[in-house]
Amino acid sequence: MRDKTEHFNGLKTKIKGIVPKIPDAVFQEGFDRSKAEKYLKKHPDTPFVLRESAQEGYFCITYFFSNSKASSNVLVKYPTSDQEEFTFWEQSQTGMRQINKSLEVIVQARCFEKVKENLLRIIPEASGEVFHLDYDRTTAEKFLTDNPSIPFVVRQASQQGYFCLTYFSSDSTPSKNVLIPYSLKGRGNHFLEKVLKDHLPNFVGYQRWEQFKKDNESAPDLRAVLSLQSLDMEKAAFTPDQVESYIETNAENVTNPGDGHTGLAIASALQTAPFVVVRSQGNRTEASRVLSRHIGNNGLLVITGHSSPDTEEISGNYVTDEFSEQISRGPAEIVSFAKEAGLKKGSHITIVLSICYGAKSEGSTDSSFAHKLAKEFAKSGISTTIIASDKAVMRFGTGAIREQQIEFSNKVGMDPDSVNVLFTDVDPTTSKSTTLVYKPNEAIQVTANGLVFRSPVVQIKSQQASETVTINKQASTGSPSSQTQSQVAAASAPVKNSTEQEQVRFFTPKKSAQTDENSPTPSADPDLTNTKR
Repeated sequence: MRDKTEHFNGLKTKIKGIVPKIPDAVFQEGFDRSKAEKYLKKHPDTPFVLRESAQEGYFCITYFFSNSKASSNVLVKYPTSDQEEFTFWEQSQTGMRQINKSLEVIVQARCFEKVKENLLRIIPEASGEVFHLDYDRTTAEKFLTDNPSIPFVVRQASQQGYFCLTYFSSDSTPSKNVLIPYSLKGRGNHFLEKVLKDHLPNFVGYQRWEQFKKDNESAPDLRAVLSLQSLDMEKAAFTPDQVESYIETNAENVTNPGDGHTGLAIASALQTAPFVVVRSQGNRTEASRVLSRHIGNNGLLVITGHSSPDTEEISGNYVTDEFSEQISRGPAEIVSFAKEAGLKKGSHITIVLSICYGAKSEGSTDSSFAHKLAKEFAKSGISTTIIASDKAVMRFGTGAIREQQIEFSNKVGMDPDSVNVLFTDVDPTTSKSTTLVYKPNEAIQVTANGLVFRSPVVQIKSQQASETVTINKQASTGSPSSQTQSQVAAASAPVKNSTEQEQVRFFTPKKSAQTDENSPTPSADPDLTNTKR
């Protein structure tokens, strides 16, 4: 019969077979819970500590979930005969219960949680949709194809001891894959950040986009709509209340696309935005006065009009009782108008260019109207986030407002796959500017809360959730990524995919450890009570 130390070393050998590069320091037979917690705090890249338990006949795996201040523990009962296997136990609401999982699955889940934690330190705004322990390569590729706004997937690899980062580059078919070792050995953030920057062409843009969306949620209520197109024959400089009054009076006329109707509908959906037609005479003073209370730092400006590829200006029909003519405005005039309304040096503003071909997807992107407008604002020390389409933008009227909001699509406004975002930052010390372009492939909603962005995966999950509730109330809802941590940990090893064989070797998972149903249940253990981190 083996003694306790022999069992501990046997368990250590099994774990090192699963995680070959895991440091020996995680195996601490003499540690109690307090020492294990202290070690984990000091070495945040360590996924767990294996130690002696206060319960006779057991070892203990101690770890922290990323958002938990209390450590978690799994008891490991060691065999009392050569015919038995290790068994695993955890605390439940009704007391101790045996976990019907293999050591491999438990260790994989803990290491995966640590990789996830490190990645979220680098990109804290990243969606949980990128983490799928139970995906194989085929499933990951399908998920990325179905959800183009998701830049990569982190999943189990076919090679033992590794996870895999799967992504598509612009010229990549099939996917590209980068192996990530289970054990990051104190280099987690640096290693993963290098992987992301070296292998993901859109990583920096994705990171900036996620941060922008987060900041946008707390943006001030500063919104305005500038139209290069006259509103029918009105010299419009409408306050938000006057926007609604005009719509009520002219409901039948403004429901469908028409002169100025797109901008009017957007102002109505925003609810607190004025609608102003940009003119060089007539009502410019009044227009600037109306805008002055609605344009400022971190505000939103929507610009509507007509444009075409390679244009230098935005055009619109200037309509009066006496005549109608086509007018055009260049970037300098738009910037001048915004500054007259109160936009100052050092500010940042978000601009939606609701014009056709405001951006370019190919060739010299810096020749697009959006890029020229960003440069012009930068000359005045103003940073911008400009959202523009590289295709035609579909005009609409107030009839596009559904449930008090407008959602852009291939029939209304900008098609999601045509949307380009230009982030232009101005260095206040040198006045030099840099521009980063990113294609998020997300639908834009214009609402009373400003702009809202909907990823295709969010819409899929919402639909699946409602369908699942109808079919089976106990089924997990949404995409596979909506599984709980325990479900992820219990997932079986990934299906082997022959297409991955070129890059990583196959591994055959060991069979789940057999549990002895007649084994006595351990008593309540101090190792399994919650403590504050």
